[in-house]
Amino acid sequence: MNGFELNWIVLSQRTIELLAFYLILANVYGKDLKEAFVQLVFTKQKVLYGNIIISIIYLFSITFIIQLLPVSAHGYLIDQLLRPVIAFFLLRRAFSLKKALFTFLFSMGIGFAVSMLTFFFSTGQIMIQGVLVFLLNLSVVIFMSDKNYFENIYVRLLKRKWLANSVSILSFVLYCLPFLIENLSISIFVIFPTLTLLLFFLITVIFIKKETTTKIEQLKNATPEEFLQRLEELSSEYFPSNLLRQYIIKNHNVMDIVPSLSKELDTHKMLQTFRDYECIVTKRQIKINVIL
Repeated sequence: MNGFELNWIVLSQRTIELLAFYLILANVYGKDLKEAFVQLVFTKQKVLYGNIIISIIYLFSITFIIQLLPVSAHGYLIDQLLRPVIAFFLLRRAFSLKKALFTFLFSMGIGFAVSMLTFFFSTGQIMIQGVLVFLLNLSVVIFMSDKNYFENIYVRLLKRKWLANSVSILSFVLYCLPFLIENLSISIFVIFPTLTLLLFFLITVIFIKKETTTKIEQLKNATPEEFLQRLEELSSEYFPSNLLRQYIIKNHNVMDIVPSLSKELDTHKMLQTFRDYECIVTKRQIKINVIL
């Protein structure tokens, strides 16, 4: 490879990885997949030009740096150092170490899982397979962002300070390891904590599903006197007033909740628990206005 001959494989990988990191970070901030792409592309002209210029300059620069450094791994470390900063700029948010660490941990866990999966289906065409692995990784990120899994997990971590701090420390250690240990391709120091992380993600997703099911069952079994209290417990946000109460349910799979919730609201309207209600359903949340 000559000095300034552009390596399109490296450029493609860096572009995909930056986009994946950005989408995870946006979801951690509470933006779904559509909102993340709207902010990135379908935005004010000045912001759009800024995103394009910064992205192009950064991606081409880091690609050349990786090519020109005697040890290419050093270039990837520079990318790992700068990528969170660029992602925060694209999102137009002030840098947050905690959110950067969570985003890194999510991206590393998905990347590790995808890499292990594709390793068993290697064709020997390392360069081509490398891009396919990155594309598959991006596909998983897009799917999880669309389902708001990153936001849901992050919100639940914040509710348990000790767990959030533990995950932050784990992420910081994994982030620093490549800067301290030269060869991490088969290092137990990476494999063990990353497998632990994947297990944690799986348990958390199962917990979210079980938590939703439990709260819906409590809603079904609630008496007229208990119903509004159970609805408040299910909600992430609650705004009471003398004549109206507003409940906002999010950080759950909305489609799992809507059928049972609608049935219970109709039932309790007939039982005159309240006079009337309005239920507004979007992809990410349910807003219920109850008229007392």
